[in-house]
Amino acid sequence: MVVLLYAGFGLLPIAALFPATALLGLIGLLAMARRASVPFRPRLAEVNWASLKQVWGFASLTFVEDTLTLWFLQVNSFLAAKLLPLPDLAILAVARRFPQALTDLSVQTLVVAYPMVASAAARKDQPALERFLMIATRNILALMLPIAAALFVWAEVILRLWIGGDVLAGVPVFKALLFFAVFAGLQDVPLNLLYGVGKIRFSAALSGVLLAAAIGVGAWACAHYGLIGLAVSYAAIQMAGTVLLYAYSLRFVQIPFRHWLRKAVAPNLWPALATILWFWISSRAVAHNLVGLTISTAIGFVLFFTLFAGLVGGSQKQPWKTRVRRLLTEID
Repeated sequence: MVVLLYAGFGLLPIAALFPATALLGLIGLLAMARRASVPFRPRLAEVNWASLKQVWGFASLTFVEDTLTLWFLQVNSFLAAKLLPLPDLAILAVARRFPQALTDLSVQTLVVAYPMVASAAARKDQPALERFLMIATRNILALMLPIAAALFVWAEVILRLWIGGDVLAGVPVFKALLFFAVFAGLQDVPLNLLYGVGKIRFSAALSGVLLAAAIGVGAWACAHYGLIGLAVSYAAIQMAGTVLLYAYSLRFVQIPFRHWLRKAVAPNLWPALATILWFWISSRAVAHNLVGLTISTAIGFVLFFTLFAGLVGGSQKQPWKTRVRRLLTEID
């Protein structure tokens, strides 16, 4: 791509480079598969067309759901570019960075979950599906909440140190998008469950509803409240979508809502509240520079995970390997 840019080629040849590269990658993977210890040599006569129809349906729904989700993730930028002044678009571009990284953290953490869920579904292991939904929710919250709390309390300092005082008007937008990021990251837990068991019609339909709501409500919010209205409405729609996905998934695996709240959500609440209180106190006690930010966040993270480990791992003395395994893979 860099060579084409320097050679003076236009946008179309550069855009064509992406599918061409993907095709070359596919050819390379097929060539490697043919040279494996168990060679991959598909024969058209051996294809089970009945099963292929089922795979086609799943693949089509997956494509639709992924496409709608990508559009939903970009709709706030589209609306800001069409309906708001250019400075607001620049503020949104800056304010999205850290919340987007927080969402990516959840996505990368759960990237290995799909084959595990699919394997449990193939074995009809209902207890394993229940444990996944409970433990993954608890641990993703434990991963995201302390980071989101630090970003929320220290938002003004972070933006000033990163970009400068010119973007401090984006602090409310930054904070609103943090709520979006937490719920968007949490959404990946029920999505992985539904993908693993092959139940994606609901999530695909919900993605379309969320996209339509984001366009309609977002346009109205832009017209009446500007950029902050767009950010708040965007976060609220994502929060509603995550709650609906969890409601559907909890019903599918037959977990009572109160049991899920008590075992998966509640262990994070007291550590999160204590950590937020610490960040609030320290943000008024230490210097608003990189050193103060580092000290506050480091102590806050240690505080959160100490309290979380005490609540989940129990108060009895255990070997550290046993405690880590309990934190990551077990639930009462």
